[in-house]
Amino acid sequence: MVRRHRSTGRIAVNVLADGLISGLAAPVARFLAAPHDGLLHPLWFIMGGAITLLVSGLPFRIPQQYWRFSGVADLRGIAAASVAGAVLFSLMLFVSGFPLPSPTFPLIYALVLLVGLGGGRLLTRVYGGMRQQAHGQKLRVLLAGSDLSADLFLRALERASDRHYDVLGLVTRSPGQQGRRLHGVPIVASPMICRGCSNVWCVAVRCLTVSS
Repeated sequence: MVRRHRSTGRIAVNVLADGLISGLAAPVARFLAAPHDGLLHPLWFIMGGAITLLVSGLPFRIPQQYWRFSGVADLRGIAAASVAGAVLFSLMLFVSGFPLPSPTFPLIYALVLLVGLGGGRLLTRVYGGMRQQAHGQKLRVLLAGSDLSADLFLRALERASDRHYDVLGLVTRSPGQQGRRLHGVPIVASPMICRGCSNVWCVAVRCLTVSS
């Protein structure tokens, strides 16, 4: 019961945040499309922008997104909802008899929505990562394994609520991968590269395949 209330509360916060961003995006897009018409005229642009984005975002489950763990799939949904919201808002203007600020207004509004909604989620994720780095001493480790296994491990580590590991590098046997970076972690040739570092552990990672 408590978890259900928490989930409902998070969805409500998402709806409020997305509504606020989309509501502000409408007058900003109008100003960019027609600067001579002013910024906050008419004021119902704010309400119209919020409502049309929330309606168009339902098929893409935008209110259910977890901002701190937003990924590429979430950004695709945001892009689709931004385009749908811009089209729906433009149709609302057409039906009400209000002229478009400019022929490019739908495109500008979609881009402003994409920047606002995507940027908010990106900043939330960056802030969450900074908070995790500021909490406590972490165990410094080297990852030994394939690049696929390391990719899955690092992705899971990014999504962990309490990260206990500070990954210094990835040890691989593929000479062609050395010198590159995976999620910001350098791929090294040998664990001896960190022999000057104290208290460094080596963690072997392996990708398991489950067949149906």
